[in-house]
Amino acid sequence: MRLLVTGGTGWVGRHVVRVARAAGHDVVAASRNPGGDGPGGDGDGDGPGGVRLDVRDATEVRRCLETVRPDAVVHTAYDQQDWATTTLGTVHVVRACSRVGARLVALSSDLVLPSREAWSDESVPPAPTTPYAAAKAACEAAVAAALDDAVVVRTSLVVGSGSKHHALVHAVAAGQGALRGDEIRCPVHVLDLSTALVELASGSDAAPGLLHVAGPQALSRHELGLVVARHEGLDPASLPAQRRGDAPGPACVRLDSTLATSLLRTRIRPVDEALAAEGSC
Repeated sequence: MRLLVTGGTGWVGRHVVRVARAAGHDVVAASRNPGGDGPGGDGDGDGPGGVRLDVRDATEVRRCLETVRPDAVVHTAYDQQDWATTTLGTVHVVRACSRVGARLVALSSDLVLPSREAWSDESVPPAPTTPYAAAKAACEAAVAAALDDAVVVRTSLVVGSGSKHHALVHAVAAGQGALRGDEIRCPVHVLDLSTALVELASGSDAAPGLLHVAGPQALSRHELGLVVARHEGLDPASLPAQRRGDAPGPACVRLDSTLATSLLRTRIRPVDEALAAEGSC
């Protein structure tokens, strides 16, 4: 498979690139800011087979896909602070995929869903409460409206050594702030998510449409912090909990990934198991 990964030098994107190359695929990593950290997952060096791509530029996106001629695109590029990158960028990628006949796997977020105690499967409609969540919901609609064979993957907090959450846990352990004990998500390890994305891009048996790919455990940010602390050799007692108050976004999203579990070969592991396996990777 010839695979193009947008945001291919960001946190998730670069892991998708590594997983796909390890599986023997021909991979092109596309990034707006090759060689430097950029917003939203566009940035720490494009590596071999990389190209510069600003998804905000429709002409540049079209030319890129016409040049690369990928069999599939994994679209991870986004910017939480910029509607044009997240939403218009997705529209440009969708149009270009349609033009060259590439399969699209687009990454979305559980933040588009309403806060609820029950587990949310793919039938629960979006109810975004922040500008970023609204942008992602618009992306989901754009993909569904234009491409019959595309897959939109909703996921949750993405963790792994070097992740933003790991950095946050270290900062809190050093006395900077606290972790929310009443904000619930379903964290997923970056390697599990990346492997699932590559499987979907390579034409798995999973039907096109919407698919939830998140961890099997519903944890508060504080509970997740305790898992990370034990993995990193930090004192769990050094991590205070706090209430989220009026913080933006849903307080509780339990993403039901039952459908993905039944369709994918990739196993999405509990976070503690996945982190424990990092040393053997």
